[in-house]
Amino acid sequence: HGIEVLSAAAAASRGDTLILAVKPQDMAALLAEIGPVLSGPQLVVSVAAGITTAFIESRLPAGTPVVRVMSTTPVLVDEAMSVTAAGADAGAEHGRRGAGLSRGRRRPGSGAGGGAARGAPERAGRT
Repeated sequence: HGIEVLSAAAAASRGDTLILAVKPQDMAALLAEIGPVLSGPQLVVSVAAGITTAFIESRLPAGTPVVRVMSTTPVLVDEAMSVTAAGADAGAEHGRRGAGLSRGRRRPGSGAGGGAARGAPERAGRT
């Protein structure tokens, strides 16, 4: 079927947008594995609960753009809302890309959504 199985590092070296969806206790090990192979403009998007952009940024090469996407529990029944928080090196375009990944089908009148929360609570140390 043309499916190729790769290590996390091999997949990270090929992608331009990386989605980190691991249990919080596994995040540090994943970042240690992929950090050495990141080499430029890859956007790192985290959906891991409780992991701040600062935690991720501190374990990746300087300048790596990081966006955190947090969804509410009803994502399981297609009734959720997601919020994005851009890290220190993520620009507006990175925020839009991260928000776009969480954008699914919308009901009429549900709004456009999709903005990144610059200066998010993470920067104030409240997450």
